[in-house]
Amino acid sequence: MTNRKLLALLFLSFAFLGACSNTKNHTEHSSKNQLSQGSKKKKDTISSESSPKKSSSSTSAKSETSAPKLEIPAAEQDLDIAAINQGDITTLVGKWQNGRGETVIVNPDQTVKLIDVDGISSNSLNVYTVPDSENAFDIPYVAIGEVRAIATLNLYPIDFSNPNGDQSDVSRPRLVLTQNTMNFPADLYYYRVN
Repeated sequence: MTNRKLLALLFLSFAFLGACSNTKNHTEHSSKNQLSQGSKKKKDTISSESSPKKSSSSTSAKSETSAPKLEIPAAEQDLDIAAINQGDITTLVGKWQNGRGETVIVNPDQTVKLIDVDGISSNSLNVYTVPDSENAFDIPYVAIGEVRAIATLNLYPIDFSNPNGDQSDVSRPRLVLTQNTMNFPADLYYYRVN
């Protein structure tokens, strides 16, 4: 059991390594609600990742050697931040995968599993909802951890852009597993998969 906890902490440490260079921590930063209309950005064009893919030999060969191809659900449900903040995580439940092939599975019983690219799974972690999380920081979030919060899942509803810079597909709901806020690389954003 201790080895599993150590493995989970090691996995989380690697996941957060890229975010450690940011000096703006959640505990140091407070701002007004960024879900206001002024902070939302509409994407003029829908990227090829957000529409169903048509197979072609050149893109198929490239996908096999690069990051895993994400399967897009037919009708994606957006994240309901108000409901999540009140403890109803229905719109958060599901399997999410980032461009590196790492997976987050959020269960209806408010537990989370983290699975790395090699298929190694963390212990079951708990989801801790935060009332008015969108008012406390730039980005709405839920906390996760075994006994207490050790990290956050930043929540990015459709058309909500990361105020620190956004490399993601804002036409889809996204998550980032982190301990900081920053302009995250595109491959750190998790998208819902079937």
